[in-house]
Formats: sequence, C-alpha cells, structure tokens
Amino acid sequence: MSWEFDPEFGAAQKAAITGEKNIVYISPPAMWTLNPILSRLPASESGSLENLFLVPGIADALELNAVLGNMGTFGACHPVTGIARASRMASDGATTLVATPGDTLALLRAAAGIRDVKRVFLWSTDVMLQRDESETLDTILAEFPNAQRIIHATHIPTDFVERHARRAPVVQTENADRITQQIRYALVEEDRTVWATRKCLDIVDPGTVIIWDPSERFVSESDFHLSDHTEIGKELGGADADLAIATDLPSVDVLTELVTRARDIIVLIRPRQLPFLQAICGRLKPIKLPSDADRARDRAFQLRRVIRDKIETNEEISFTLGALEPLFYDHDPAVVAAALANVAMEKQPAPSAVDELPSWVKIFLTIGEKEKVTIRDVVGAILNSTGISRDSVGKVEIRDSFTLAEVRPVDAERVVAELNGSTLRDRRITARIDRKGRPAR
Repeated sequence: MSWEFDPEFGAAQKAAITGEKNIVYISPPAMWTLNPILSRLPASESGSLENLFLVPGIADALELNAVLGNMGTFGACHPVTGIARASRMASDGATTLVATPGDTLALLRAAAGIRDVKRVFLWSTDVMLQRDESETLDTILAEFPNAQRIIHATHIPTDFVERHARRAPVVQTENADRITQQIRYALVEEDRTVWATRKCLDIVDPGTVIIWDPSERFVSESDFHLSDHTEIGKELGGADADLAIATDLPSVDVLTELVTRARDIIVLIRPRQLPFLQAICGRLKPIKLPSDADRARDRAFQLRRVIRDKIETNEEISFTLGALEPLFYDHDPAVVAAALANVAMEKQPAPSAVDELPSWVKIFLTIGEKEKVTIRDVVGAILNSTGISRDSVGKVEIRDSFTLAEVRPVDAERVVAELNGSTLRDRRITARIDRKGRPAR
C-alpha cells in the first residue's frame, strides 16, 4: 500500500504533459494529492511570467503558493492578495501567480503582460463552478487561447471540460468502496491543525496513536515525538494503534489503511473538503473540540471591532497620541498598541457565558436587487465559501444596491475574507462588517 496519491499516467497523459497540451486531473480536494502532476511539469524559466494558478479563495492561494514555492520548480511564486502589487510583481520577474478568479479578472485589466502565461492550472474547478464562477472562468480562459490548461477537480466537470479542454486525457484512480467504519471528523483551518491535533489527543487520551501528516507540519513539533507510543509521518510503519489522526483529507486508500490500523479514526479537514469525506464514508460523526479557544477568538473579535469603531468614527485621539509619543521612540507602535489592548481588557469585567457577544453580526455586501440577487444566492455563497452550517447564517436583507447578511460573530471575519473579491451574479463584490445600523426600507 502506498501512502502517496499515485494515479496512473498512461502514454496519452504523459504526452499531454511533455507536449504542453490540455489535461484533466482528478483527485481528492487536498493539495498533497497534487504532487504527482506538479512534479511532472517542466521547470519554469526565471525572469518571465509562465504559470497562472486559479483557486477558489485567498486562503487557498496562500496555501498553494507555499506548496509551489517549496517544490522549487515554479520559479518566483506570488499569491495575489492585492492587484497593484501583483501587477508590479508580474512585471518584475514573478514566474508563477496564484489568484482567485475575481482577482485574475482585475489583474487582466491592470497588467497586459499577464496574457503571456504558458500554463493555466485550475485548482478545485468543481468548487469554483459551485460558487457560480463559470462565466468568470470562461472569460479568463478566453484571454489565454494558446496556454496549456490543467483542470483539477474531484469529479470530472463534463460541460466545463467540453468547453475548455475537449478530448483532453484524464488522470484519475479507480473508484473504491466506501468506508463503513464510523469516522469522526473536525472542521479546522489549515493554520490550526496542530492545535486541533493536541485537543483530539487531550479528549481521547489514547495509549498509542499514529498521526498521518502528509504536509509534514509536525516535523518541528518536538513534544509530539516524546512518546514511544506515537508514530508521526506521511508514511507510517506497520504497528497498530488505539487512535489514528489524519491531519489532512486522506484519499480512499489512505483512509482504508488507517481503518485497518486503528480502532478510532479522527480526520481534520477544511470546510470545503467535507463533501468529499461524506462521499467516501458511510458513517461520519463530528467531534466537538473544546470551546475555550472559540471564546477567546470571540473576545479577540470584540476587541478588534471596538478598536475599528474608534478609528472609523474619527473620535478625537490627539491627546492620547501626545501622551503615547515618548513610547513610540522606544518601542514599536504595534507593541504599544498590543500593550494598551491588554490594559483595556484587564479593566473590562469578564464576559458572561450567556451574553459575551451579540448573537449576530451583519455583513455588508455590494450587491442588491439591481443585480437580481436572491436570498438563496447569498446564503449559498456564504455556505459554499466557508463551510459553516446553515444555522450560522441569520436574516438576509436585500436592498436596492446592497445586501446585509447576519452571521455568527465567530464566523464573521472568515465570511468577509472569503466573500470579499468573489463573484456573485457575474459581479465582483466587496464584503465588510457593517457597523452603521442602516435604517429599514
């Protein structure tokens, strides 16, 4: 059994890669499964823009950019988080750009040189299509008629492939049987995987444990290696264990192997990966991680909101700036600001368990009735982009030129990050937390 994702590349698939022809790549929606095709692509030449990777969200852009940078064959890689800077990077020697469809459209308007790319790689095409990005992707690909197109998806998006990579060879593995053993899972962001693993170990307290770590996040986490009863790695030996933790979405083969090795399985996944896990597992059960970290993040959100309100309402702060000025000569202003925040939090009474934060936070979206957007469109965009549950979205008010959508405070900043710059009803939208208390119609 191989712990790597290892689809077969036949003669047609190999010829498409070496001849820089279109190809379709089917794999689970986890970036570790991209290595077989990324490692086969020819190394990029430095000094000119050659590769454009399209991804569903900015978080995906940052994660994939790190993967490409570590491989060392894609030259200077840059995730597009700002159009002006990305335009300059495209002109100043970036070899690879990683961007959302909305940012790519903006970049096409701002930087003519981007049209010279040799390869367009679409990561999680099916997710982008589910987010109503079809017309946006059509527009983008029309700008690159001669570029090689590599279309990644969990399942073949037939209509899309017919339009943009007709008769392209497909790389995929054979369908496998569904897992029948109960699998527990938790939805966590990529940067909280180590924290979530620690919490799972605290909850279960297993005598022996194996941690499948395809991205090798735990190499520098020395405390995980202290016990002789813990095995960690992207390739694991043959010993059985009380608990197996997968720190990323596993393939069917990997999950099947973990099931044979451990009595209890916990899989840590991103919200967008849940549909795939549901498809390969017959019995899934969420594991509830301790809520103390969520409460801490709630308090952090509340603090940021108060500070933003002070800044955005232009409240008089000249006296305070004068009083703090000597500190700015001795300390970084960011350190001074953090110390002041600590002082403010120490003076505040501890939040009650019942009323720590308002029940809902309103998100302001720059799209409304004029664009014929519906409540279903807005709710679908929020759920698909973040993976939060339906009961985490409250009332949606659609006005003439904007929309207000209620979400839970703990989810507000993630919703803004995912929706800001995305496309809905063929319109690029801006999302922000609403603090103005707009009157009803």
